[in-house]
Amino acid sequence: MSSAGLMDGARQMRPHGIAVGRERGLDLTTHRSRPLTAIDPAGFDLILTMERLHSREIAAEHPRLAAHTFTVRQFDRWSLEHRRPRRAALRPWLDLHGSTRPVQEMLGDSVNDAVPDPYDAPVAAWRRMADVFDAHARLLIAWLEGR
Repeated sequence: MSSAGLMDGARQMRPHGIAVGRERGLDLTTHRSRPLTAIDPAGFDLILTMERLHSREIAAEHPRLAAHTFTVRQFDRWSLEHRRPRRAALRPWLDLHGSTRPVQEMLGDSVNDAVPDPYDAPVAAWRRMADVFDAHARLLIAWLEGR
């Protein structure tokens, strides 16, 4: 698992993000952002983004990763309809099933799929984002386990 983004790297987490992390038992004081160019996204089986714009940028740069690239909320909906057999390897399974998604899913710009970036927002926005990711993590783990 790794994290990278479209912004320049080496940015420290904002104080509200560090505080919300601490509330949830995470020490994020040493976390620094990394640009997507610092990693090879082709090495990942699943790529999850906060917004469709992010997904489109990745797919434009790496077209063969489109079947593996979703917004967090898109993936949560999609995974409920696409149960992966427990023993199915993730990458080839997504190559097959993720590639059947309509192109409009990546081209559209739906506010409903975005997880707002709370970068300069008050602490409440950071908590809302953390709640979205907590719920997503539970769904993702269950899906990966075949439940």
